[in-house]
Amino acid sequence: MSGNSRLRSAMDASYHRHDISDQVWSLLEPHLPGQRGQWGGIAQDNRRFINAVFWVLRTGAPWRDLPPDYGKWGSVHQRFIRWRRNPARMIDLPGTEKRQQFIPTEEQAQQFILALLNEPEEYKTFYLLAIYTGCRRGELCALRWDDFVLDDYRSILTVSRSRSIVAGDGVQEGPTKNGRSRTIAIDEDITSFLQSYYYIKRRDEDSVGAEHSPYMFTDEHGTFIHPDTFTKHLRKIFKRNGFPDNFHLHTLRHLFVSTLLHHGVDKQTVAELAGHADTSFLERTYCHPQMELKNQAAQVMTNALLHSA
Repeated sequence: MSGNSRLRSAMDASYHRHDISDQVWSLLEPHLPGQRGQWGGIAQDNRRFINAVFWVLRTGAPWRDLPPDYGKWGSVHQRFIRWRRNPARMIDLPGTEKRQQFIPTEEQAQQFILALLNEPEEYKTFYLLAIYTGCRRGELCALRWDDFVLDDYRSILTVSRSRSIVAGDGVQEGPTKNGRSRTIAIDEDITSFLQSYYYIKRRDEDSVGAEHSPYMFTDEHGTFIHPDTFTKHLRKIFKRNGFPDNFHLHTLRHLFVSTLLHHGVDKQTVAELAGHADTSFLERTYCHPQMELKNQAAQVMTNALLHSA
């Protein structure tokens, strides 16, 4: 063996002394992504990638110094960043099935709206906005009056915050679920209703000498109404009116989404209004409205081809 060959072998041994053993690899391999038969592409050289990460971690060297035996350092580094951002990519999760949501019928929705007429103003307005805007519970609890901008007799709502329950810290305000703001158009009827609610809230605050709260859903003293209060009160309304036990506050959001899909609003617009990053969640979750539209499309083709004469 030449001197260069011996030097090369010694360097290789030095590089690979950090590699994981066959025993460790046999335990780790089944849980990594990119297996044949799984969703997505087949991962190339998972073991070499894991060894590359261990080499950097154990030596403390910069990624640029990664030995070429582990692949191009730039590609390995980018793959490491992807896995670090989403640790779930490193485990093999069981397959998921489409979840079918329980959506109220049009008759049930109308019955619910009628039931709201006898409810206190805060509850009536909260649940109406849940149906009309599709906002999540925490987003509704965080609404401020200046989130609404009048546009003639209509208004535009900007949803940018959410109030959620944090273990040990109570109710805290933060960004929306996906961290993004979104705008929702409010028509004349709902805008007029909200204006009436505004004056009722101001009257109640004045009656007890309280300061005017910038938030929509507070009591007459300006104290926030706890998010769970809206959930519990809605259960009472559902029970009182004979609605199914599987209806809950989020059902009103489902009603918003399914109604728009059923009436032909495109999925991208619905996803944006509901605060989803893309349409994939709608496609996995709301199968009934989409199937109804597909049935309508099938009927259109039948009429065009067979009954047009």
